Amino acid sequence: MHNIRDTTQAFAARAGLGKRHVHELRHAAASLMLAAGTPLPEVSRVLGRSSTRITDEVYAHLGHEALRGADDRLAGVLDPAREE
Repeated sequence: MHNIRDTTQAFAARAGLGKRHVHELRHAAASLMLAAGTPLPEVSRVLGRSSTRITDEVYAHLGHEALRGADDRLAGVLDPAREE
């Protein structure tokens, strides 16, 4: 029987991301949504949070450029042929 960890790791492996924990993928998704300009309340709802407070605390220290860098790095992992 598969649990969430096994399912997540299988998905990440198929995507060429190696072994990843669900929280790493969740954090990456939130960072990318914010970098793409998704409003904080929408990101908080996607994460299943009832308010924006925790999401804001976790990501507020990341400036726009830092988020763009995370986006570029993840895109490079997802598409190794991508030219920077």
